[in-house]
Amino acid sequence: MDAKGQVGQVTPQPNTYHAALWRGTPESAVDLHPAGPYYSSIAYAIRADQQVGYARQSSDGMTHAALWRGTPESFVDLHPPGAQWSEAFATDGEHQGGWFVPAAGGLHAVIWNGTAASYADLHPPGAVASAIRDMAPGVQVGYVRWVGKPNHAALWRGTVASLVDLNPPGASQSELNATDGRNHAGAAWLDSLSHAAVWLEGREEVVDLHPLLGPGYIASVVKAIWTDGRTIYAAGFADPSAAPREAWVWIGTRVETDAPKRR
Repeated sequence: MDAKGQVGQVTPQPNTYHAALWRGTPESAVDLHPAGPYYSSIAYAIRADQQVGYARQSSDGMTHAALWRGTPESFVDLHPPGAQWSEAFATDGEHQGGWFVPAAGGLHAVIWNGTAASYADLHPPGAVASAIRDMAPGVQVGYVRWVGKPNHAALWRGTVASLVDLNPPGASQSELNATDGRNHAGAAWLDSLSHAAVWLEGREEVVDLHPLLGPGYIASVVKAIWTDGRTIYAAGFADPSAAPREAWVWIGTRVETDAPKRR
C-alpha cells in the first residue's frame, strides 16, 4: 500500500484470481486483470500512479511481470524478450523492479522503465540467483546468492556495478524485503534462525530486532519499513516456539552520532 491505495488480488469466481486496486473502501475496488491471453494476475506493490505484479499466460502458464496505472486497459506486459518467467515486486513510481528467468536459466534481478524493452539485468557476475523485493527512488533491495553460499542481503542503485553485499558479519545468510530509501529491512540468520533486522544507511550498522521480542520466539522477519523524521517503523512477524505466528511492529528512533560505528 501507499498513500494513494492498496493492491492485492480478488477471486471473482472460484479458482479465478485477478489483480486488484482499492482506494480505501470495498466499493472502490478496481479489477486490474488484463484482457488477452492471461488467466490469472496479482498486484504486489503500488507507488504513485503505478501498480506492479504479474499476469499468467494462458498458453504456457508462465508468469509475466506486469505494470498498471489504475485500470485494466493500462496494462503493460514487462516480460523481457526471450525470458521464461518474470515478476515485478516493487515500483518507485517511475521504475519497476523484480526478477526474471532468462532462456539459459537462473533467477536475475531486474529493473524496468515502463516497457519490456527497457529492462536492465542487475544480476552480478559469479552469482547463481538474485532478485529485487522492494525499491525507493534511486535504491533497489533484495538478495544475491553466490556460488556455494546462501542468500545475502543486497542493495543496488540502478546498475550491476553499484551492488553492495550487506550480509552482516556473523550471519549465515540474510535478505532485504523493504526499503524507505534510507533504511532497509529484512532478516539475518543467526544460529540458524532468522532474526528481524534493520540496516541503517550511512551507519554500517545492522540492528537485530529479534531480542526485543523477549524469550520464547524462534524466528522473526521484517516485511515493511517506514520512517517519519527520526522515528522508524518496521512491520513483520515473529514465530513463538509453541503458538501461532504473530504480527509485530517495532518502533525506534534513529540517533545520529559521530561515535565509533558498530554492528
